[in-house]
Amino acid sequence: MVRCSRCGWDNPQGIRRCEKCNAPLMFDVFISYSRKDYVDNAGNVLPNNMLSKIRDSFKANGISYWFDEEGIYSGDEFASVLTNAIRNSRIFLFISSVNSNQSKWTSNEISTALEFKKPIIPLRLDKSPYNDSVMMKIVSFDYIECKDEEKAMSKLLRAIRHHIPDNKQIDSRLFEIPQSVKGATVIMDIGDKKVEHIMSFESSSLKHKTSDSIINHIHLEEIVDSCDCFRPNDISICVADRKTPIVLLIGPAGVGKTMTLVRLARYLSEIGYSVCPDRTFRSVSDQGYNKLCDSFQDLINGAYAAPGTRLLDCLLVKILKEGRNILQIVDFAGEVFMDFDSNMAPSYLYQLLNLDNPIIWVIMIEPYWADMNSRRGYVEKIRELKRQYISSKDKTIIIVNKIDKTPFLESKSIIDRKGVFNHIRMEYPELMEIFLNVSPFFKFFKPYDCTLVPFMSGRYTSRDDGPLLYVPSSKEFPQTLWNELIKK
Repeated sequence: MVRCSRCGWDNPQGIRRCEKCNAPLMFDVFISYSRKDYVDNAGNVLPNNMLSKIRDSFKANGISYWFDEEGIYSGDEFASVLTNAIRNSRIFLFISSVNSNQSKWTSNEISTALEFKKPIIPLRLDKSPYNDSVMMKIVSFDYIECKDEEKAMSKLLRAIRHHIPDNKQIDSRLFEIPQSVKGATVIMDIGDKKVEHIMSFESSSLKHKTSDSIINHIHLEEIVDSCDCFRPNDISICVADRKTPIVLLIGPAGVGKTMTLVRLARYLSEIGYSVCPDRTFRSVSDQGYNKLCDSFQDLINGAYAAPGTRLLDCLLVKILKEGRNILQIVDFAGEVFMDFDSNMAPSYLYQLLNLDNPIIWVIMIEPYWADMNSRRGYVEKIRELKRQYISSKDKTIIIVNKIDKTPFLESKSIIDRKGVFNHIRMEYPELMEIFLNVSPFFKFFKPYDCTLVPFMSGRYTSRDDGPLLYVPSSKEFPQTLWNELIKK
């Protein structure tokens, strides 16, 4: 049963509003706070208090919340109401302050949230230490500081949206369709209607009409079907250019390796580079590879996200400037190597490492990925990679992908890099220690023998049928990555 916090009526589980008074029963956020931070001794709301600003922001952004405004409950009745409210909220927001950290109620609320396995977001109004009874449990949680209220609110909303994806909103900006495509149809959900955008380059016009059904789209899935027979250890490779550096993209399935390559390729094409697959990299009789090469430009420049993480597996992409090879990038099925149940690397990795080309390792990680045990396992695979394959002459870049899903993207392209660094050290324990610089001289200037690069490939609009619509990220992200890749 779910007890209504307004009228006390016991409702059956699974309904969102009280059967008696119609008050909400399910909430996006439970706000845990001390009343001393909200009202004075006479019960008057404190002027300019942070709690009111948070509630106003939640209302403006359509975020439902549970907040004990009146403070009318007490004893066992209050405990029952709180327990139900926490159970039926998706996120637990702890307003940390000198007052709340001295409160037994907030301590009990946090313990209850942990018991229900709720995501906990601490927002610290001051630097007072956590209550001793919960210190060990939440000290590792990434928190939001309230030095700058506007920035703190922005980070808070981003953190909440990470746990509660807003499917009602769409990105209304126009997106680019490659000139090689004569026309494209895109379907977007707006309210209860589907808006069908027909883009025609022959007439350079943009028309739209409402439709109740999805019409044909570009079927990239056909290309994926042709790659289902991919077997890493059956591949033999040949690299014609034995001098230009080779970039190896590594990461678990779904971390975004292919879309990182897509975004980087688009950016480089825009600034005058040529990006093309090397058709001699694999056997000319390899029909799957030939199809990948044939469809490469459509995949890179299309309006849709690549429909499979193995779409560009073991493909060598050349980056050329005025006919000169600048860099060679291999999406080499890094998830095969990162399989926790296997100690084997794809056979072609050994072939690549036996070349004289300089190697740039690009290891991809994702904030909030999987659970702690999986992240620890991934760190151990990276440690194994470093021990067995990465030489002292190699360069290593760690991409923190999907940075838009974190509170650290403060604006279109401004990132709280210190926050990202601290967060990754907590989420991926000992990852950075793998790359500690042991050189007595250089370690003072560069503590870690790797570079951390926050990144996002773009945004994606879901559809009822067909692939995701892809809108590229700001150019600052691929620009920063490219500068790191070519840095001497």
